[in-house]
Amino acid sequence: MGASKVAMPLSRSAGNTQVSSGTPGTIAAQSDTFRYADGQWAAWDAYVENVRYRLGWSTQQGQGQYEAPKGRSFTSAAMDARGRYVAASTTRSLNIGSIKDTVVALRTNDGREVFRKVVNISSVSGTGGNAGQVNYATAKAGIIGMTKTLAKEWGRYKVNVNCVALRIVL
Repeated sequence: MGASKVAMPLSRSAGNTQVSSGTPGTIAAQSDTFRYADGQWAAWDAYVENVRYRLGWSTQQGQGQYEAPKGRSFTSAAMDARGRYVAASTTRSLNIGSIKDTVVALRTNDGREVFRKVVNISSVSGTGGNAGQVNYATAKAGIIGMTKTLAKEWGRYKVNVNCVALRIVL
């Protein structure tokens, strides 16, 4: 939807965007939108007009930049201690639509988004019941309900939650 799916490595960018390992370059960062730890940093635009908000980073694993979708801005960012991932929280910068806050997680070496997956195991007894096994059917139905709830709650954090309901195969 207009957002950069893959961040551009700043060391290979064709434009005038050049970032050394100690500064955020053209990112309009302020002290509260800049994170530095152990020679690694992440920074995001504090306020910009007529352009998309950007998140930039330089870690031991790589450098890059990510543009938020149009109408969204960054509220926070964090890196893991090894510098493999950078995550940023985005919110609406315009008061339109119904998209809630989201989180984007990126690999620092190539800038690709990281999607998480959860697969729960249930049984068809949880969907249709099973005579003489009320406790088993109740437990398996609970797993299905938990899966549906987690899918709704964690979907905005790019976590895919599914459930596999198995049955006896003869």
